[in-house]
Amino acid sequence: MLQRIRDGARGWLAWVIVGIISIPFAFWGINEYFNPSPKRVIAEVNGVELLEIDFRRQVSQQKQSLRTRFQNPNIDLSFLDEQIKQSTLKRMIEEELLVQSAIEAGMRIGDVLLANRIHSFSAFQEDGTFSQALYEQALGYQGLTPPRFELDIRRALITDQIREGVLRSALVTDYDQQQRTRLEEQERSISYLIIPASRFNNSVTITDADIETYYKEHAKQYMTPEKVSIEYVQLSQKDLISISSEPVSEETLKERYQERKASFIIPAQWKARHILIEVDSEATVDEVEKAEQKAQELLAKIHAGDAFEELAKQFSDDFGSKRMGGDLGWFGPGRMVKPFEEALKPLKVGE
Repeated sequence: MLQRIRDGARGWLAWVIVGIISIPFAFWGINEYFNPSPKRVIAEVNGVELLEIDFRRQVSQQKQSLRTRFQNPNIDLSFLDEQIKQSTLKRMIEEELLVQSAIEAGMRIGDVLLANRIHSFSAFQEDGTFSQALYEQALGYQGLTPPRFELDIRRALITDQIREGVLRSALVTDYDQQQRTRLEEQERSISYLIIPASRFNNSVTITDADIETYYKEHAKQYMTPEKVSIEYVQLSQKDLISISSEPVSEETLKERYQERKASFIIPAQWKARHILIEVDSEATVDEVEKAEQKAQELLAKIHAGDAFEELAKQFSDDFGSKRMGGDLGWFGPGRMVKPFEEALKPLKVGE
């Protein structure tokens, strides 16, 4: 099985897609499918909807990547439209299958790994250091939010792990093992002649100048790694306790605690849920108003007693938290966009 995956690493999920993906060809036809209208679901993978808005964004990114590769920002790529759309859809489907497989296997991308990856992008750095303001500004230019961008990075990291795990796995068939054994156990008959160096001792004269010249030309071969002499004293907690004859009083402990109190303080963190109503960066005024109206309707339902978790699962556009009822987990200052954090600060637990 793994050998088949390796041999078709770029298209190895194709045979699985037939059984588990339903694409609404019957409703719209092939032409409309690759020329989608806004907010349309273009494919479904095990119940997870792939939206037209994400499809358009990835098609745009693919075209921008090609223009960068061709070093021509004005190149006309219309002749590649269908090919780009089809390859983008295929990649989105394969990525979703990989993500679902990883989640079922219990794989997760930790916050530290995610942060390190994002901080490594030069586009988000100022004087070699990550800048939160530059990060939010760059995402805003692309019509992205930090939660959505971080979800995309998590998905990319987890799919890369799966692909690398398959491509780098070692597979040894019985035939390969037999071939290796056959080669290792082969025997050869050889003939050799020994020519002693003593036969040339008197015919070759090496002067001191020759030795010096050779040494200078091959000086690196005679160098040894640097070494250092170190002296140190090892102290253990047990030794230090035995040295002190006076017991430590509670008052002394309190004083030491107050002196180092700042080092024990953990920055404030929140655990929150949200429902994201996403609006395209090129949305019209009417589309923006509809999104705001939808948000107000959801707020009214929450005030009326509807379960927040169920509403998030049904209406949220944030696929990273949607399945978990909008749960964003624990996060500290600077992790979310500023308006979101400012809205959280005055809230009490349960609000």
